[in-house]
Amino acid sequence: MKIIYMRSNPIDPDPRVEKEMSVAIKSGYTPIALAWNREKTDSNVDREKIPLYNGEAEAYRFNIKAGFGAGLKNLGPLIKWNKEILLWLIKNRKKYDLIHACDFDTVLPAVFMNLIFKKKYVYDIFDFYVDAFSVPKKLRGLVKKIDFFAIKKSEFTILVNESRIEQISGSKPKNLLFVHNTPKTSDNLKKSKEKLERKKRIFYGGILSDNRMIEETMKICSRNQDWELIVAGFGPIEEKCKKYDENFSNIKFIGKLAYKDIIQNTINSDVVFACYDPSVPNHRYSSPNKLYEAMMCKKPIIVCENTGIDKIIVEENIGLSCEFNEKSLENAFKTLLEDEDIYNIMASNSRKLYETKYKWEIMEKRLSDMYENIKIDLD
Repeated sequence: MKIIYMRSNPIDPDPRVEKEMSVAIKSGYTPIALAWNREKTDSNVDREKIPLYNGEAEAYRFNIKAGFGAGLKNLGPLIKWNKEILLWLIKNRKKYDLIHACDFDTVLPAVFMNLIFKKKYVYDIFDFYVDAFSVPKKLRGLVKKIDFFAIKKSEFTILVNESRIEQISGSKPKNLLFVHNTPKTSDNLKKSKEKLERKKRIFYGGILSDNRMIEETMKICSRNQDWELIVAGFGPIEEKCKKYDENFSNIKFIGKLAYKDIIQNTINSDVVFACYDPSVPNHRYSSPNKLYEAMMCKKPIIVCENTGIDKIIVEENIGLSCEFNEKSLENAFKTLLEDEDIYNIMASNSRKLYETKYKWEIMEKRLSDMYENIKIDLD
């Protein structure tokens, strides 16, 4: 069975999609990726290979210039992206068996292929569109109605955690699957060999944008020179990160990293944070990779109150929740970095929770069973 994975970024990296394609290979299927490269301007389709932990996936990267998080300015490029992948799906319709559509900005071509050519698809909702993006009020109802129709027609609807059921309340999925954003357990990672007397270290690896308390954390660390902050990733506030790196010796910006290096830096740190603005509707249902990376790496995490994941953090005692302001965040850092007893308890709880409930092998089995059920129907 050949499975088409569609994602509106270049998958360079995209941990969730890469792990899902690896599940396909392990299950005996062939993954093929259709990805959107927003940085190139040549309008070509680059045929490349994406390395995975158990093989590689063929990838078609569509070069359509656009920004990330640009709202309605991206409408033209978004329409072109959907048109291009639809044409590809039609032209190659006899060369694949299943479509795995990631988010609303790839699912409409999948719906078309289902209605016209009876192609089956699964709908993997990383972020519920009307809550995650700036959709004009006049269009919210229509977009939500189309989204619910896409859910109804899909063989499986995949959500990143159980709290997201509330977001799609009123829809009628045929089958519902929960696949958390947990990292794959790796035996190749090394514990830090750095001297124990190094500074206490905070690590952030991910999208660099406002409303994530990244700049606030840089300000906090500029005042606390006995702490070290490592920032990795890419996004709108890259230049701010570079300036802090230049001006403060305890703040380092190391740019975009491969996923394995994100995990290695998490292991080498003391604390991570995933602090999203709770006033953004989609943030109230957040399921960040960083939460599960912290669990696997046995690290406490700091999150914001009223972002969904704060309930898990508090109930399982694997970190701290804070208010969405600089002072509250600084107090949380101080508690974890300066109270060794609290730190050790939370770190231990974090790894235990990963092993018993959230490790990738559990999610892998769910995906593998889903693909097998669909294959039986196709046969």
